[in-house]
Amino acid sequence: MVGGVGEGFVSYLKILRYVREHKIDRVELVFWLKTEFHLAQSYAKNVADLLLFGTGLIESQDGRCALTKTGERILDGGKPNLLYDLFAKQFIGIIDIVDILHASQPLTWEKFFEAWHTRISKSSPEVAQWKVSHAKMQFRHRLDWLRSLSIVNKLADSFYLSKAGMEDRTQRRLQTAKGKLEAEEISHGDIEDKLKLIGDFFQFMSVKRATVNEARPDNAPKLTENRQLDCLWARVVHFGGNVHMAFEVQVGGNISRCN
Repeated sequence: MVGGVGEGFVSYLKILRYVREHKIDRVELVFWLKTEFHLAQSYAKNVADLLLFGTGLIESQDGRCALTKTGERILDGGKPNLLYDLFAKQFIGIIDIVDILHASQPLTWEKFFEAWHTRISKSSPEVAQWKVSHAKMQFRHRLDWLRSLSIVNKLADSFYLSKAGMEDRTQRRLQTAKGKLEAEEISHGDIEDKLKLIGDFFQFMSVKRATVNEARPDNAPKLTENRQLDCLWARVVHFGGNVHMAFEVQVGGNISRCN
C-alpha cells in the first residue's frame, strides 16, 4: 500500500494523475514514487511492477508510462470501489477478508489473521507454503489497504465491515443471483445482518431468526406455531425486567400480509 491507512486511495489517485500529466518512463516513475512517498528503492519498484503495471492501471506506450482505460476510469470516477473491484480479482485473500468479517465480526487482529490464514491456506497451495511472518505481513498489507478504501473499519482493538463493505458484498452476491427470488433472499438477509450488527454495537443480545416465543413475556401463553422474527434485540435491565425489540424485514410483497 502507498501512503498511510487513511491515505491509500488518495495516494493512488495522485499517482495516476501524475502519470497522466507527465510523460515519464518506468525508471523515472520508480524514482518519483521513491521520493514522493519516502519509499525504499526496492519497495518503490514493487509498487510500480505489481500494483501499477501488474494490475493494469498503467502500461508502456513508446517507452513512456500511460494510463490504461481502467486507470483512466478509476482516476476520472474517483470511487474507491472501482479500485477495490480491480485488486480483489487479482490478489488472493482480499475477498476472504470481507467474507470472514461478515460471518464473525467483530474480530481482533490475531483472531482475524488466524481465520484468514487458515482459510486461504486451504484454497491456495502457494499460501500454504508461506512462513507465518510473511503471511502476517501480507495480511496486514491487505487489511490496511481495505481500511484505506473504507471497506473495513477499526474500533478500539476490533475490526468491522463498514457500511460500504457490507453493501459491496451484497452487490457481488446479487450479481450471481439466479432469478428474482434468490435476489430478494440475498437482500433480505443483508438487512437482517445489518440489524444484528447494529444491535451488537449497542450491546444488545442480538439474535437473527429468533422465535416469537423468545420475545414474549415469561408469563404470556406460548404460541404453538413455530413463528420466527427476522431479528430480535434483547437486554436485561436491572430492577426493570427484560427489554425486547422485534424486527420484521420486508423487501417485497404486501406489507399488510406480513406475519
